[in-house]
Amino acid sequence: MVALNENSLTKLVTIEGIDATVEAVTPLYNVPAGKKLIVDHVVIRVTEYVAGAEYAETVISVGSNSPDFNNFINGQSLDAEEADIYLKLLGDYGFLCIHDSLSVLSLNIETASDATTEIWSVDVFGYLVEV
Repeated sequence: MVALNENSLTKLVTIEGIDATVEAVTPLYNVPAGKKLIVDHVVIRVTEYVAGAEYAETVISVGSNSPDFNNFINGQSLDAEEADIYLKLLGDYGFLCIHDSLSVLSLNIETASDATTEIWSVDVFGYLVEV
């Protein structure tokens, strides 16, 4: 029987507790052996927010091409000014980026939020195909 994540577009993973006030790379999804990953979209949910200086927007990239992690989303500016904001991010390039078997899809916070507190949960939606 074919798994749901190979038969339809589905939420593959949710990563909670990402601190957007810290520049860091966070692994989101490990592509299984013998499969390739096609990401449809990523949803960032702001779960906690306390305003800070509010002078700079957060800049992120998402991808599996280490060390930049930007082959799905490259240098996207985000400006969340309260909790419970949902941001749906689509790929930047107008074509599907296929992430290779055993690669790691990651979120790269390139410019941290200047909020006092900004915590995210990130959902990855996509599907797997045979290599």
